[in-house]
Amino acid sequence: MNKVFAPQKDNFITNSPIAMSADFLKQLFNIEKRYEEGITYPIVNDGSVRTRKLHHITMADIMTAIILNISCNTVGEIRETNPHNLYSERMEKLYQNPVTYQEFKNTLKKFELNELILVKKDKYTKRYTIRLNHFVDDESGKVGRYIMLPHFVFSHFFTDQLSVSHMKLYLALAWQQGNKKKFMFTRVLDPNDKTPNKKDDIITSALKQLLHKQQNSDVKNIIIELLSWKGPNGQTLLHHVPGHPPITKRGRSFYKANLQLNPYFHRAVKKGETYRFPLAPKETYQREAKYIANLLNNERIGELVSLYNGSLFRDLLYILKDRSKKAIKHAILAIKEYVNYKGKFPPNIQEFTIDAVRHNTVIDYIRIAREEGILDYVLFGYKQPHERERRRYEFVSKVSYFSLRVFRRMVQLAKPTLQNHFGKTAYTEKDYESSFSPQLNELKGIEVLRHLAIRQNVSPAEYELVEKSAIKEWNTGAIDYKTLCDKMIQQVRSLNTVTVKPDLPYKFQMEDFMIDEYKAHLSTIRSS
Repeated sequence: MNKVFAPQKDNFITNSPIAMSADFLKQLFNIEKRYEEGITYPIVNDGSVRTRKLHHITMADIMTAIILNISCNTVGEIRETNPHNLYSERMEKLYQNPVTYQEFKNTLKKFELNELILVKKDKYTKRYTIRLNHFVDDESGKVGRYIMLPHFVFSHFFTDQLSVSHMKLYLALAWQQGNKKKFMFTRVLDPNDKTPNKKDDIITSALKQLLHKQQNSDVKNIIIELLSWKGPNGQTLLHHVPGHPPITKRGRSFYKANLQLNPYFHRAVKKGETYRFPLAPKETYQREAKYIANLLNNERIGELVSLYNGSLFRDLLYILKDRSKKAIKHAILAIKEYVNYKGKFPPNIQEFTIDAVRHNTVIDYIRIAREEGILDYVLFGYKQPHERERRRYEFVSKVSYFSLRVFRRMVQLAKPTLQNHFGKTAYTEKDYESSFSPQLNELKGIEVLRHLAIRQNVSPAEYELVEKSAIKEWNTGAIDYKTLCDKMIQQVRSLNTVTVKPDLPYKFQMEDFMIDEYKAHLSTIRSS
């Protein structure tokens, strides 16, 4: 059932028009320059891996583009947010019939892959800054032209009664008219009737190309439907141009469209009016903040709460909020010990806090990933030792929100899909190269041990841990060469043979996939 289209009590938008970057809209349309290539990108939906067209505009794309433009600040950025907050505070609150959260996430991913947006994640708060590319001119540094869209684009009139072709034609007209009060839109239907220009943008192309129609008559039908469509108060989006037919014929063929936007929905920009409503950061975790602040005060380092206008404390809150009370206390005591010894706070207190709590956490979660046979998937694509180490921490920082028991269940749910959809046959010798530690290259007999691992076809990620553990033991000086070698041989022989190796698509987010799989099965898990 449709919601009644009227401003809600907490709605921050009246019936005023909204602003949309003309350059952003132009570049959105331009992704369809590669429409015929048929390139796809992977998504996960209800536990199944599917693909979507990368260079094809959908209704979700148009709705999301409007949301991004209305939510950004004056330089085209949406700061300190996350997809769920952006969806719940904008998509759900503004649209009568919003797209699903999964569709919204898929569109954000498509926009990022098409370089329409740049997404940066704060390493401490885990919040995102989304920057709209093409919003600010790179050369001048000034905000580009923008167009006005009527408020009714959020209504069911727009999203339920119009097709994507209708929307694209309407937006192309609005883009070309800009801020002019009266404007006659003329456009040929067939690309063969248009003057060739390799730099032509899709938004200014012939209508058959713009709308992906095979026949001029198909375009004519779209135009006639829009002319007869009735929206709020019985108003139409388009008008006939006085003295001109809506579609001019040349011989027996439909040749050119002659249209006008209905001025009822389009008025000029007024100075002082607000047309953009930036999404403010949402402050949460008040209970956790109070708990951490009390611990700091109890240890007599409470001044940390107000340092740098509270920005340091905010970072610490987001680092510690999902940790156990034991881990939080351990981190606070580590900070106190540093202050007692040095007489000041650690110079990079965020990294200091992360180091204080993550070591044992990483060991536990990586151990489970290894035991369940998915560690190679976690490290897939990371070759250098420092990259693989950073990847372990990155992975654990995301999944450690869940308890070890829940994490093991997550792995068990995700593993069948990973092996069935993202697996190839056994490893080759080259797959093991990134698992060998240079520090052991001179160790007598190491080549024999490494060939044993290759012949046994064990997980490269698990073998890597064998060498890392050996380095730590050797550096202590408490173990002799023969004992160390015997121990490594026993460890390799205890590893399981792997029959499937990972083959993940570009920019596949392993942790997000696991979390989505777990959430999709959550109701089943709770009832079992």
